Amino acid sequence: MASSGGCMLGKTCLITDGVCDMGVAAGRRLVELGATVVLVGPEEPAGEETLATVTSAVPDARVRFL
Repeated sequence: MASSGGCMLGKTCLITDGVCDMGVAAGRRLVELGATVVLVGPEEPAGEETLATVTSAVPDARVRFL
């Protein structure tokens, strides 16, 4: 987790279009801050790729794709 003290611990964030560049970046930053993140997108393969990207950067990430 990032050095910002987990200021988003206990928070859940929903990101629509979680497979676009902005959604991926936002999701990654939010999990770094300690949030649980739910990414929503139209394409499951892209969603799986996004999950892999986020969890490779933040191994203990609490992130899901719908």
